[in-house]
Amino acid sequence: MLSRTTLDFISISERTPQSREIDRELRKLDDRLFLDPEMDPDFDCLVWTVKYHMGAGQAPAWIADWRDPDTRRPLDLSWGLWLMVKRREGRDPFALRDSIRADNERTRTLRAERTHAAYEEIANDIIPRIKSAGHSAVLHRGPHLRRSRERRRSLGLGG
Repeated sequence: MLSRTTLDFISISERTPQSREIDRELRKLDDRLFLDPEMDPDFDCLVWTVKYHMGAGQAPAWIADWRDPDTRRPLDLSWGLWLMVKRREGRDPFALRDSIRADNERTRTLRAERTHAAYEEIANDIIPRIKSAGHSAVLHRGPHLRRSRERRRSLGLGG
């Protein structure tokens, strides 16, 4: 498991013995492969990725990430990530590209479904409030508006 410390806007990640071993074995496959933990905004946790160093001045190329194939939820680091990269070693690059595109499309679909469900929940909550008998939606008003209204009432100005 990766030990992680979060301080306000800074997140510090320390490598574990297992991550160092897997990183070393990845470099044996190709000296430009490396293990890189990233933050996944969908699940608010780390996802382990394997990247390929392209050279100076270029961003590393993404090779693989370690997720559940169905839910796309990040998994804890294990040797399964190394095995996945090892299996891809001799494959046809076009078939590999197609499988990566399919994984990305599945991730997009899952994100869209989650977003749609969240919007639907909000709509189911607010629409009855809007359509209720002659009342407008109950919207949040800060304490400063309440104090202002009380001040106007105490001066006899209504409100």
